[in-house]
Formats: sequence, structure tokens, C-alpha cells
Amino acid sequence: MKTGAVRTLLCLLVFGVGCSSKEDVTLTVEERLLASDYLRALDKIGPHRLHADLSVTSSGPAGTAHESLTEDADVDIHGNYRVKRREDKGKSPWEILSIGSNYYLTQPNGKVQMIEPGLLGQTTLKRAGEAWKTVLEPFAGAFVLSEQTPGKIGERPALQFKISLIEGAKAPESAVFAPEALSGTIVLDKETSFPVSVKLKARYVRTDEGKPSVSVDIDSFSFKVSDLGGVQALRPPIVPVTK
Repeated sequence: MKTGAVRTLLCLLVFGVGCSSKEDVTLTVEERLLASDYLRALDKIGPHRLHADLSVTSSGPAGTAHESLTEDADVDIHGNYRVKRREDKGKSPWEILSIGSNYYLTQPNGKVQMIEPGLLGQTTLKRAGEAWKTVLEPFAGAFVLSEQTPGKIGERPALQFKISLIEGAKAPESAVFAPEALSGTIVLDKETSFPVSVKLKARYVRTDEGKPSVSVDIDSFSFKVSDLGGVQALRPPIVPVTK
């Protein structure tokens, strides 16, 4: 099965169910989770590191394909950040470093280039901080959080849940893919409802009548926020930079 990057593949899975960023005390814990915003949570969480690791297997008439994605990010007290991304294990990563109004791109060959901020803004950081949302949004309205257990992330109160698929849950009629399986655990920052730890396995299947059967297995997905308050101030590159 011919596939592109992981992000391209997963974009096809989204049901088209919107996710409001409006805060509403009447929302369920599941709705608050999907409505949580990483950039807004930064104001409360402060400096930290995050790591995301995704492994996907797609199967269809043309065969089976496997893809992987790893992202790491550091955010310092000044709001500067570094995001490192690797698509498919073994390949050299690329890196975006934001210091003040300057953006630096480190390519897989090690070359460092200063780039225009308008090309990125905070989209690179937001995408890394919401990697979990790409996996969960196709399950909007079809999953439940249960077995709540209190805990902490650093000194911040947190709540741990078991996540599972609602029995008999069906995809909207307009959906291209439908959820078939979901299991794992998730830890939410109590104040912001932002997930600080996620471990999931999931499966989607094609629902289009008359189309070839295709399944997508999230073999594993992990996401973790750590080292709250411990990230040192980031500095510009010391290697030669080209423009």
C-alpha cells in the first residue's frame, strides 16, 4: 500500500467532527480533553520537555506498510523552544529552534539555516504538543475515560484514566474510516485538562461501501510531558548559520 508521511495518512482518518476551544463547565471530561489547547496550557504548565512516539501499520489490497514518527520538544521559561522530528526510525531528524523572533532549521545533513518566522510561527510547537489529538480525534464521541485515579505531574495535580472504546460506537455516516479498537491510559493535568501522559493502541477500518478494504493499526502511541520547570534557557546555534 503506497503511503506518504504519517501525518498525511492520519489526516485521512479524521471524521470531520469539530473540536471547540471554548471552555465550558458543562463539557464532559472527554470533551474537555479534545478541546484542550497546548499553547494555552503552556501558560500554566511552564517550562518542560515532551516526547511523542507513534508506530502505524496500514494494510490493504496493495499490501502492508509501516511508518513511524518521533518528536521531542523543549520549552524554556522565555517561551523559546526546540522541536526535533524524525519520520521513520533510523533516519536523521530535522530540528526547529525558536529563539525570540529568530527561527533556525537544522536539516538532516546537519546544515543550519535561519528561516523566516512567517513560515512557521508556533505551528511546529503546537503540532508536537498536540500529537495525541491526531490519534484521538477520529474517536470523538466514541471513547470513554474511566477509573479515575488522582496523581501528580511534578507538583501539579493530575488525574489518571483508563481509555476505551464505547461498546457499539459507530462512525458518522460521512466518515471514511471508523474506529474498531482503542485501549490505553491517559493522565490529565487537573487544571487545564491537557494530557501530560498518553499510552494508546488503536485500530481504524475503511467504511466506504464499494471501496477496497483498508485497516490502520496504531501499534503504539506514547506522549509524555516531563521535567516541569527544569528546562534551561535555550541558546542560538554555535555552528555557522546560512540564510
